[in-house]
Amino acid sequence: MTAVDLGMLTLTSKSTVFRFCEKVGVSSFEEFKHILSQELIEKEKVKDICLSESFNPNSQVSDVLGKMPLFYHSTISNTNALFDRKQI
Repeated sequence: MTAVDLGMLTLTSKSTVFRFCEKVGVSSFEEFKHILSQELIEKEKVKDICLSESFNPNSQVSDVLGKMPLFYHSTISNTNALFDRKQI
């Protein structure tokens, strides 16, 4: 997909797409697509974890507490990977 394609799908323009990318802190549309694809991969991983480690009405507090560190670790690691060390 190109910036033109996304502009057409969102009823905007490629310039709007480029401004959006700049606004969210990425240097190009290609970088935005890369970050988005990584996010989708991580979302699937979390979904898989949730399906395999799901909570249900019968879950005990200890079950939930035992699984929370995995969720937190994943979230913190993913957030850390998004930081641009040069901008900090």
